[in-house]
Amino acid sequence: MRLSAAIQEYVDYKRSLGMVYRDCTVRLIAFLRQIGDVELAAITAQQVRDYLNGTRGQVTRLWFSKHSALVGFFRYAVSRRYLECSLVPTTLPKKPSRLTPYLYSVDEMRRLLRAADSIHPPGWLLEPHAVRTLLLLLYGTGLRIGEAVRLKLRDVDLAENILTIRETKFFKSRLVPVGPDLAHALQLYYEQQWHGRVHTPDSPFL
Repeated sequence: MRLSAAIQEYVDYKRSLGMVYRDCTVRLIAFLRQIGDVELAAITAQQVRDYLNGTRGQVTRLWFSKHSALVGFFRYAVSRRYLECSLVPTTLPKKPSRLTPYLYSVDEMRRLLRAADSIHPPGWLLEPHAVRTLLLLLYGTGLRIGEAVRLKLRDVDLAENILTIRETKFFKSRLVPVGPDLAHALQLYYEQQWHGRVHTPDSPFL
């Protein structure tokens, strides 16, 4: 069996169990792109180590994320007798220390917002007012960056000042209240971004 077919079968299996399985799928597809769509039996332990170590060879939290994805995939392949044994290293390096959270001061946020309002290169995908709103949203709610950029219009209730964060960590959804100042900023952004434009409830908010 080729690697692409095995990955697809494994991801389909995980999702049949009700899992979103988004991040691990990204890791497995990156593994596929790096070594090519080879037969499973042709994969070497060195190729697995090269993927884990990356181009810089540094042990980061991404290393452990890749490792976790590969452990599950190779365990599945062995259980289905696609492989005789797993090629994933069993001896793990020391985990890097966690980053210390940093809280931006009001003055620092003002400087970030001034930078967001400046003229952006033509190649930027987000307009200045979208970058400004994203910064305010992250600062005012504590959302993860992925949660913020995945918000749909249906997730932003500007009447009740509530955000619906869908199926994020541990595949759970939650409601996040929004304060009046941030709600006003979100309302201004919505009017600037979407007034007169065709959109649906599933259109991205940002």
